[in-house]
Amino acid sequence: MRHLSIASLVLVFAACSHVARNDDCPPPWNYQQQALWPAACIEGPSRSPINITTTRSADFPQIAFHYTPFVPRMYNNHRGVKFYADNRGGSVTVTGADGRPQEFSLQELHFHVQSEHTFGSRPAPMELHMVNQDAAGNAKVVVAILFDDSTTTVNAGLREVASILPTTTCRYITPSSSIDPMKLLPDLTVNRAYYVYDGALTTPACDAGLTFFVFASRTMTNRDQVALISRVIAPNFKTIGIRELPMIPVIQLR
Repeated sequence: MRHLSIASLVLVFAACSHVARNDDCPPPWNYQQQALWPAACIEGPSRSPINITTTRSADFPQIAFHYTPFVPRMYNNHRGVKFYADNRGGSVTVTGADGRPQEFSLQELHFHVQSEHTFGSRPAPMELHMVNQDAAGNAKVVVAILFDDSTTTVNAGLREVASILPTTTCRYITPSSSIDPMKLLPDLTVNRAYYVYDGALTTPACDAGLTFFVFASRTMTNRDQVALISRVIAPNFKTIGIRELPMIPVIQLR
C-alpha cells in the first residue's frame, strides 16, 4: 500500500499567488451550531442532502462529462475549500426526454467529510460536489460523488488535490499545478447508475434551484488520502434537515 506523507499537504508558497483577503471570512455560520441555520436548511421543501432508500427506474435526464484539467483559484473559508474553475474546467451536457442537450460549465468543486448524501442512512467517508452552471447563470447542476476508502487504491485526482490543498485561510490562492476533474469520477464501467433530484445548497442560506446527480458508483481511494483531505476541511457535513425522498429516479448512464 502506498502511504502519502502529511508533508504532501504543504504548499510551496513561492509558487502561489495570494489575492486580497475576503472580509466575510469566516462566514457567520458553522457546522457545530447547525440548529441556528436558516429555516430553509432545516425545513425547506427542496432541501439537501437526501437519504436514498427506494428508487424507480427512469431514462432521463442523461449526463455526459467533458471536464478538462485546470489550475484552480482556491479559497479556504474555515468551513471548507473551494476550487474555482472560472469556466476553464470543461463542462457537462444534460439531455432531457425532449432530446435537447444543455451545457453546464464547471464553476467550482469542493469536498465534504464525511458524505452528506447517504444510502440507507449510511454515509461514505467523503463526498465531492462539482457545481456546474448554464451560460445564462441561472440553472445549476451538481454532480455528487461519494468515496470508498476501504481499498489501497491511490486515486490520481485526489493526489493532485492534496498536493495543492491550501491551509492558508481567507485568501484566494492560485497554485502552479492543475487538477483534473475526470480523475475524480468513479469507474462508470462497473456501475453506471445515478440518482437525480431537485435540491438546494447544503450550506446557508440553503438556496433552492439546484439539480443533483448523485452517482451510485463510488470513487475508490484509501484512508490515507481521505485523512490528508480531512486534516484541512473536516468536519464539514450537514446533519440537520436530512430529507427522505422515496422513489427517487435511478438512471443508467448511456
